[in-house]
Amino acid sequence: MTISKLACKTIPTSHHYGRRTAKVCKITPHHMAGNLTIEGCGAVFQNREASSNYGIGTDGRIACYVDEDYGAWTSSSYWNDNQAITIEVANSQAGGDWPVSDAAWKSLVNLCADICKRYGFRLSYTGDRGGSLTEHRMFDATACPGPYLHARMAQLAKEVNAVLDGGSTGGLDINGKWDATTKKAIQGDLAAQGYYGGGIDGDFGYWSWKAVQEKLADEGQYSGFNIDGDGGYYTICAWQLNTACTGVFTSKITGAMDETFVKALQRLHNEGRL
Repeated sequence: MTISKLACKTIPTSHHYGRRTAKVCKITPHHMAGNLTIEGCGAVFQNREASSNYGIGTDGRIACYVDEDYGAWTSSSYWNDNQAITIEVANSQAGGDWPVSDAAWKSLVNLCADICKRYGFRLSYTGDRGGSLTEHRMFDATACPGPYLHARMAQLAKEVNAVLDGGSTGGLDINGKWDATTKKAIQGDLAAQGYYGGGIDGDFGYWSWKAVQEKLADEGQYSGFNIDGDGGYYTICAWQLNTACTGVFTSKITGAMDETFVKALQRLHNEGRL
């Protein structure tokens, strides 16, 4: 079984070609032609004779529908799907140029970079089926992946290759460890949102916790408490309640940086939703 660590959910479907007979050397993004959640897309694939290896929602979450070891029924081409990881991306707006959200785009770049790293290839968009970045429209009379993504295929290849050349996908191991790597990632998220101005050093002290409290206060989960930089019970309870609203954290509110809660934070970071 081969599934990217960036996937937060697996919704298996039996709609696929079976085990691949070719090495993975391509990626084919598609659009959902609608703003489906990853669960909604997964439900469609239970009945419709179609599938993809992954789906990305407007919220940036990623689901796996068909294990990477198997070719999905996605591109109207066995030749392509036998060697491509296929990805359905939700549209943030129906019609027009069928755009996708910033969170979905970020997750698409992250997922493509993860795939390229693991299979050892770079993305090249040539506008035809010869490149390692292909489109459904190359194999069938369809507008998929829609005008928005189609116009950004070269940009997608550029951003993914930049990651391969030393950038970071921002992906964390979902291991539940409140370690320096996770703390640095969260400090970076807080800094990007304007809450944190200190060093991205993994030293999660006063200024880091103050940034968390300010973010929680802005999101309505820290009213009545002092913004005092104390990362204690009440601050963590508020953070857990706030995280529960995303649907990623469904466990008991403990007021502790326990494994289950840290895993939820790691997932939200990977999805660009922290």
